[in-house]
Amino acid sequence: MSLYLTIAVLLLVLGVVGSLIPSVPGPLFSVVGVLLYWWSTGYSVPGNIALFLMVSTALFASVIDLVATYVGARKSGVSNKTAYAGVLAGLVLFFVTGPFGILIGVVGTIFLREYLKGKSQEEALRSSLLSGLALLASTAVKTFLTALVLLMFLLSVFI
Repeated sequence: MSLYLTIAVLLLVLGVVGSLIPSVPGPLFSVVGVLLYWWSTGYSVPGNIALFLMVSTALFASVIDLVATYVGARKSGVSNKTAYAGVLAGLVLFFVTGPFGILIGVVGTIFLREYLKGKSQEEALRSSLLSGLALLASTAVKTFLTALVLLMFLLSVFI
């Protein structure tokens, strides 16, 4: 295996792993991996259609993640500031408790901020749970799509 192929596969795997963590641009790692390999082979990845499909799928995963996060926050009724506070708390708790900490941080922070801003307990809980659900849904879709890019890459290079 060439150095560029090894780096490309590592970037694609990092893309899948990064997709599991909110606010990490996992799909963009996948794009870089695919394009690095394409460039290193003198633009001869088998099939330009495969290249287009891999890059567009990864970019679509990034767009879906952004849109789902935004729509989830808007539908739950939280402000951008509250959503950002939730993401920040989730990232901090990720390093303390692992991936589960992200969800706890987001949901817990949004609940506390909304409750302290004057929402009833039920309204704050609804907002936090909807935000958490949007986070889980966007993470699942992003992870599935980046795993699909990895599979397409492996198939196009090794078969």
